[in-house]
Amino acid sequence: PGPERAGVANPIDEVQWNDLTFRLDEAAKKYRGNVGIYLKDLSQNREWTYRPDRIFPSASLIKLPIMASVMNKVEKEAINIDTEIKLSGKDRRSGSGSLKWAREGTKLSLLEIIYRMITESDNTATQMLLDYFGMNYFEEEFRNLGLAYTNITQEGMSLTAGRVAKENYTTA
Repeated sequence: PGPERAGVANPIDEVQWNDLTFRLDEAAKKYRGNVGIYLKDLSQNREWTYRPDRIFPSASLIKLPIMASVMNKVEKEAINIDTEIKLSGKDRRSGSGSLKWAREGTKLSLLEIIYRMITESDNTATQMLLDYFGMNYFEEEFRNLGLAYTNITQEGMSLTAGRVAKENYTTA
């Protein structure tokens, strides 16, 4: 492999790819829990999967399609990434993130909210987006993004310690 281009890793060759996928397959088969893997090499447009349609509770992974849905709206110029949203008391969520300590009325840009949602797994930031765009928007946008087995429900977004009747699910 030659030197890396700025910010772009060198693509792996066929031997490396086969070794990687073989080792992943072996590890997945040996793992005692449920496993679902979807791997795509964007530089060579090749894919490898291991039970990719197995359904799992999404937990904080739900934040990735939420981010993609918001960014899709930004890309379509339906909203600006600098749009500010005001933090309200009803948005506060326990668990991860620093926004739960922010003063009510604090204005944050979409970019800042998304950044905190992803880098801190901030639950308050996530709730701000859910309130601003609405649950129906995300349900529809997940379908538009091709996430046929990824769902989002208000109950699934709760942070209760026990099981909920309508959990959020996704697949690899």
